[in-house]
This record gives sequence, structure tokens and C-alpha cells, in this order.
Amino acid sequence: LEALGCRYLWPSEDHHGKVVPSGAKELFFPELDWTYAPAMKMRGVRVSGLPFVEWRFRLLSGGHDSPNYGHAFTKYWGRFGATKLHPEYFAMRRDGQRIPMGVEPDTAFNIAASTSRPAQFISLCPSCRTLEDQIIADWKDRDFWKRQRCVNICENDATGDNVCHCEACRALDEPPPADAKDWWECWYADRYVNLAKRVLAKAKETRPDAEVCMYAYNATEQAPRREKLTDDIIVGLVPTTFSREAISEYYRR
Repeated sequence: LEALGCRYLWPSEDHHGKVVPSGAKELFFPELDWTYAPAMKMRGVRVSGLPFVEWRFRLLSGGHDSPNYGHAFTKYWGRFGATKLHPEYFAMRRDGQRIPMGVEPDTAFNIAASTSRPAQFISLCPSCRTLEDQIIADWKDRDFWKRQRCVNICENDATGDNVCHCEACRALDEPPPADAKDWWECWYADRYVNLAKRVLAKAKETRPDAEVCMYAYNATEQAPRREKLTDDIIVGLVPTTFSREAISEYYRR
């Protein structure tokens, strides 16, 4: 269409875009030899259903080289916590217990309840050295791991007050920022970037082109202040306040 001088207008009510012709009576095709790479590897709107699929197609929404993302550890409590195989993988609560928030031990270690929301939302212990070994082992065990170079370490859907309170994790943190809000703890990114770097180093022993994907979400919403990100650490930004001004300021940070 670009070579013909045509362009798209806003989609009509039937969801099909209208093409405006160039108005030329004769069409001439110049000699063309060019390639195009989208500025963004992954782009799209998180929707479902046939009308939305058509809409995304019209917007040329798609991508390539998509990272492996999504809450990565929602089944870990059932595998390693409720079974008491590796309690060290999980966040230590303020009361010193490594069990999901808001539950009692008799409930936490009930296998039948190990898939409940508290169990799925439990935070990890980023300072745990055996945890990174488990993450790498799970990555390798997947049938498609040789084709998926991105290791998913996106934390569970847990808020900042649900992070690990052990001394080793707290040693990875920076003090809360001056504008920190007591009701929304979101400045723990340093500890998770530290975990990302350790996982990445081990993944590169197998795949030199390995990447890791983490979230800037809930406890990790604000950028790290000590740890430095590298190009092979992919971060999914999930800000809390969705206004144009807030989003613009968040990206500038």
C-alpha cells in the first residue's frame, strides 16, 4: 500500500479498516528491495475473543522473539513448600515462618489447599542460592528449552508486604526512597535483579545467548538503585497508577 500511495483510515463500525486510494489513474511499481523490522519486538493489547483478534490483526499487532513471561512460581508451594522439600525457597514472613501470607501452618501444609490463592501468591526468597539451581533445572527440563532462551523468573502476584524478611534478602535491599509510601511497598527491585543476574549467569553456561525475564510489579515496581540492568534482563513494567502523566513519569525513571 505504501508503494501505491494508499493509506488506512480509522476502522469503520464493522471493524474493517478502510483503505483510501491514492487517486492515481495509473499505477506504477518502482523497483523495490527493502526490509523492515518493527521498533518493538512485542506489541499488542491484552484481550481475547474473535472481534479482538481481528482488531489486533488490523493494527498489525504481533511480535517476534517474545520473552517467556507470566507468574513463574505459582505451583512452587505445592511442589516444594507444602511437601516440606525446600522451605528455604520461600519468603520468610515477619513472624519468621516460611509459609503463605494469611494462613496458619495446619492450612499451609495441607496438600489439598496448596493450590489456593495464598499458595499461588507466596513470594520467594531471592537470596536463596539453591533456588536459582531449581529455576535452571526447571528451565532445562522443559521439552522446548533448547528453543526458548529466555528464563522466566517473574515473581508471583504478591504485594510488597509479602516479600522475604530474612537477613540475607534484607542485605540485598537499599533503604526505602525518600518518597516511599508506607501503605505500598514497591522498592525491592534490587534483590530480584540480583537473583536475575545469578540465574542468568548459570543459564549462559548452557546457552550463551540466554536471557531472563522479570517483572517491575508490586514489590519491584520502582527501579533498582544499586543493581544495574543489562540488555539480557527483560523487564515487564506493570505500574500501579494508570494515567498519562503517571505512565510518562514512570517510563522516564
